Order: sequence, then structure tokens, then C-alpha cells
Amino acid sequence: MRDPDVLVVGAGPVGMFAALSLARGGVGVEIIEEQSRPAGHSYALGLHPASVLLLDQLGVLDRLLPHGQRIDAVVLRGEDGQRRVPLDGLAGGRSFGLAVPQARLEQALAEALKSRHVKVRWDTRLSALEPDRKPLATVDRLGREGSGYGYAVTVSVVDRRQLLRPGFVIGADGHRSTVAARLGIAGEQRRPPQTFATFEVQLGDAAAGNELILLLGRHGVDAIWPLPEGWFRCTFELRDPRIVPPERFKDRAVWTMPAPDLAALLARLMAERAPWLPRPREIGWTAVTTFARQVAPSWGRGRTWLVGDAAHLASPLAAQSLNRGLREAGSLASSIAAICGGGAGDDALEAWAARSRAEWDWMLGVQASSLDPWLAPYAEALLPALPATGPALRELIERVGVVATPERVATLRH
Repeated sequence: MRDPDVLVVGAGPVGMFAALSLARGGVGVEIIEEQSRPAGHSYALGLHPASVLLLDQLGVLDRLLPHGQRIDAVVLRGEDGQRRVPLDGLAGGRSFGLAVPQARLEQALAEALKSRHVKVRWDTRLSALEPDRKPLATVDRLGREGSGYGYAVTVSVVDRRQLLRPGFVIGADGHRSTVAARLGIAGEQRRPPQTFATFEVQLGDAAAGNELILLLGRHGVDAIWPLPEGWFRCTFELRDPRIVPPERFKDRAVWTMPAPDLAALLARLMAERAPWLPRPREIGWTAVTTFARQVAPSWGRGRTWLVGDAAHLASPLAAQSLNRGLREAGSLASSIAAICGGGAGDDALEAWAARSRAEWDWMLGVQASSLDPWLAPYAEALLPALPATGPALRELIERVGVVATPERVATLRH
């Protein structure tokens, strides 16, 4: 591996999007990932109209459409009625969103990278980093060894170690980011953590539709995303102390439950919150997870910067961290390309970080209300469930009938 212009750490959707944006801009890029293969399942599922446009501009959308479900509108559904809000015409986006499994998104991005002769280097770990003016990165190529009696144990071993001097480093390595740790950066909690139970269920074609359904109730807001072939992703917030773990709120973590308990939990949640849905024919992937809502106080320095979950975490209901991360990655790639081409200085990176963090300050600090008595109890919980960020989120808020009033940023860190 030669010294690249940019080393991208993390081959999730945001990391691969950054690498593809750089490659299309003529910037030499290497992308490494400690895992041996792409994600099988993830909370990341819904692409906002703005993300659909970004992926279209990078030539990736045509690879996704056969595997996704078009989302034309958001339906707010409560005990006393429902309201349909179209997504067409939102700022900076296509006329629709797209529900597509993360594995398919990663596959499409990897194929697009390959067409530009950029290979994702799986089983490759960033083991050390000196984030200087020109960073020094220690990269380990990992092998796998099996051992054990009675049951097999696979461990990672270092096959090869290499020192790289990339011009820039992008940390897109998730909420437990190695790059952030090497920079000495930890996220600051902005809102209380939330725990969600997520189920992929087969409900049949009779329930199919092109709408994201947001359930409004005493519990708050839940999300039901349609998927192809009669499948749905149902994400319910849990506030039952018998289910919600009392600790480990600072990091995202997954707690497993026995299959009969998960099936019983799903049956209870659907009966209470979505009794109009048909009984599931099949239950697929499930998880119970706590999400912190936090933002890193700094997103980097010099020529080493964070994007996506490495810089921020939010509710999974509308995958805002993923979608905002894609836009951040694209704009960071543009800034780096301008620096490499001599059209900008390093201060462009500080400006990029300031703009990006300001948007998160707004999203996690805004207060919401509504003059509509039907919406008023849910206004605050609706914002993280709406499939938009930035100017598009402000437009969608108005369409829904919610008024957003930003708090002072100084109050957000308490």
C-alpha cells in the first residue's frame, strides 16, 4: 500500500461514500476496514431524499433501486387520526426517499469504488496514529487463526505492519472510533439516551406501501419502514424498566433476549401501538439497543477529521446520523480536493467542521411545539423521526405543522 493522498478509516456507508467522492474528484484514496466483510444488518436503513440525490450524483442509485422500497411520504398515525405529508420538493433532494438494507448500500458503494480502481482493504486495522500536519498512520494487515478444544475460537493476528504518510485521514469508523480515540476526542451527551427494539417482520403484500409510518402515542414516536417483498422494519422505543438496561448509556450496545421473549415483546408492542397491522408471517432480524444522543466537541484538527457516527450519534428512527454523515463526507471530500488542487487552504477544513457541527447543535438542541392540539404532545419526539436533515428538515417540520425554536448552544451541554 503506497502513501495515499487520503486514508479513509472505516468502510461503512459514510466511509465508502467519502472514498468514492474523493476518487471521483481525482484524489488518491485508500480505504481500510478492520472487519472482514460488510455489515449483515444495521439500524441504518432509510435514505432521505437528499441522500438519494447524492447517491444518484455519484452513479450509485441505479444499483440500489432494484433492492429498495421507494418512500414517497410520511404518515403520522395516532389514536385520533392520521396525516400524510409528501416528501416531494424538499430542499436539495430527489422527490422520494428509499428504504434499503445497509448491506445493499455498502455493496453498491463497493462496486462503484471498484469501477474506479479503489479496493476496500478488509481485515486492515489502524493501530496507531499521529495526527500531525502530515499524519503518520500505523496500519496492520490482519489474519485469522482458529484454536480451541470443544469449540472453535477465531482470533485476529497481525500478518503485516506498515507505516503510511497520507496527506489526510478521515475517521469514518463508527461510534467507537479509533481515529477519535487517537485524537483524544469523546462525544458529549446532548439529550438523554433512548432504547429501541427493532424487528424485521414479513407482513405480506396486503400491508405494502410507499410510506414511512410514524406511530404517535403515549410512549412517544415509533417508526415503520416498508421493505420489498412484504417485509417491514418496525422500531419501537422502550421505556419499560424491566427491559431497558440501567447502565452503559454512554455507548451504543446491543442486548439480546431469548427468541420466545422477543416474539412476545413484538406481539405486545404491535397490539398496543399498531393493532391495525396484520399478524407477522415471519420474524427476521431483531435487536434491542440503547442509543446515546451526542456530538463530539471537536471533529478533528490539522488534516485528520471525523465524519458520521465517529462524530455524532442520534435516534435510529430516521437514520439522521447516517444521512447527515453522507452529506458531511461529500462536502469534506470536496474541501480536501480543493486543497489538493491548490484552490483552498487548510482553513477550509475548519470551516467545514464548524458548519457541520452547527447543524448538529441545531438538531439536538432545538425545541419543538405545535399549535395543533393533535400534534402538540408529540412535537418534540417527532423531529428525530423525520427523514430529513438541514434545510430539508426545516421544510419538513413546517409541512408537518411543528414549530422549531433553537435553544442557545451554551445550554446544550448541561
